[in-house]
Amino acid sequence: MYSGSNSQAERTATMTYKRILKKTGRILLYSLLLLLLLLCAGLLFIHTSYGKKIVKNQVQSYLRKKLNTTVNIGEIDYRLPQWIEIKQLYLEDRRKDTLLYGANVYVDLDMIGLIRGKIDIEKVSLKNIQANLYRNRSDSFFNYQFIIDAFSSPSTGDPATKDTARMNISLKNCLFENIRCRYRDDVTGSDFMATIQNFDAKLKTFQTDRLAFDIDDFSLQGVEVSIRK
Repeated sequence: MYSGSNSQAERTATMTYKRILKKTGRILLYSLLLLLLLLCAGLLFIHTSYGKKIVKNQVQSYLRKKLNTTVNIGEIDYRLPQWIEIKQLYLEDRRKDTLLYGANVYVDLDMIGLIRGKIDIEKVSLKNIQANLYRNRSDSFFNYQFIIDAFSSPSTGDPATKDTARMNISLKNCLFENIRCRYRDDVTGSDFMATIQNFDAKLKTFQTDRLAFDIDDFSLQGVEVSIRK
């Protein structure tokens, strides 16, 4: 009698346990499906014109707060996770002078690889770019130093620690059209202007930390350099 009651109790407990597992499994499955639907809906939304406008405003607001200066972006276009394009980019330095203006900045890269710490850039295209770099006699740094400071990693406090790991970055194609840059250093007396009408290069090696660059093929047109003394 005791043994039969015990077996019945075990069967009941087993059935109850299975029902709980089934219910829990259904809840998890529905939750995953709902999350997937929300992700798909969000991905579709940010690819709409209204979604891209919101993304542009958020990026613009973030850069203004991060750099503490005037940053204006006319438009951001993209197709995730393949490419991103920024139009009418305007950036001021801390003296309210124009530091950078870019009519069109296009980057074709593997955004999924960024999660793994790999920067794989298929193409970079810069069109109608103007940069104004200078250092006055009263300043210790150039007018772009605040950008480096804003995005640099905090110091670990251990100067003996040195990262010698190779940067996992690659760039295959680089295209510049109508680039103008002025560089002025009142401390050293350097002052020159450089313009490039067209530069198209295909690269084999692009290692910025090692200063190692291997160009497979390139074309260069309309280069002008003027030096003032």
